Amino acid sequence: MKNIDKIWEIQCLEEKIAGIEHDRGISKVKVEIEQDIKKYNKINEAMQNILDQYKESGESIERKNSEYQLLEKKILESEELLYEGSLKKAKTISTLQFDIDTMKKKLEEIRKMIQRLMNQRKVDKANLMNMKIKTEEIRQEVHLKKKLLAERIKDSEGVLKVIYDQMEALKSQTCKETLEMYNKRKVNIYPVVVKDRDGVCSGCNMQFSIIFSHVVKSQEEDLSFTCENCGRIIFVPAKKEALEEIGV
Repeated sequence: MKNIDKIWEIQCLEEKIAGIEHDRGISKVKVEIEQDIKKYNKINEAMQNILDQYKESGESIERKNSEYQLLEKKILESEELLYEGSLKKAKTISTLQFDIDTMKKKLEEIRKMIQRLMNQRKVDKANLMNMKIKTEEIRQEVHLKKKLLAERIKDSEGVLKVIYDQMEALKSQTCKETLEMYNKRKVNIYPVVVKDRDGVCSGCNMQFSIIFSHVVKSQEEDLSFTCENCGRIIFVPAKKEALEEIGV
C-alpha cells in the first residue's frame, strides 16, 4: 500500500487530538450534545406518531358522531312506526321491536367508543404538551453546551491548529486512494493501522504465521499487511528506528 507511513502518522496525530480533546473536556461535551440530539429526535418522532394518532382519532369521532346521529334518527322513526298503531301483525311488531333494541345496543356501543376516543385525545394532548416542554428543555441544553464547546475549542485552538496543519501537510503527501481507503475503514474500525508486535496483530492479538515473521525480519522497506482476523492494516517499518521517528 502506498504511503502507509503517512497514514500511520496521520492516525497518530488523530489520536493526539483525541487525547487533547479528552483532557480539556471537549470530547465529553461533544458526546453529550450528540446524545441530546438523539434524544430530541426520538421525542420528536414520538410526537409525530401521537399527532398522527390525534388526527386519526378526531376523524374517527366525526365519523362515529355522524353514524350515531343517523342511527338515532332511524330509532326514532322506528319507534314512531311502532307506537302509532298502524302495525297489526304481532310478528311484524315483534320484529320491529327487536330491530329497535338492536339499534339501541349499537347506539350505546358507538357512544362508548366516542367517549373512549375523546378520553384518548385528552391523554394524547397532555403527552404532546409534556413532550413539547421536554424538547424545549433539550434545545436550551444543547444551545448552552454548544457555547461551552465553542469556548473550550477556542481555548485549545492554538495547540490543535499546529496538529491540524501537520495533518494537512501529511495528507497532501499521501495518494488519494490510500486516504479514501483509510477514511472509509475508520468508520467501522479504529485504529485502522496497527503495528506488528513480534508476529502478533496489536489490534486483535492474532498470531501470524512463521512465513509472515520471516518476511518481516528480512524486509528492507516499509511493508503493510491486512490482518485476516480483524481487517486492520499491519504497518511494518523498514527499520526499528523508523518507529522512533514517528513517535512510537
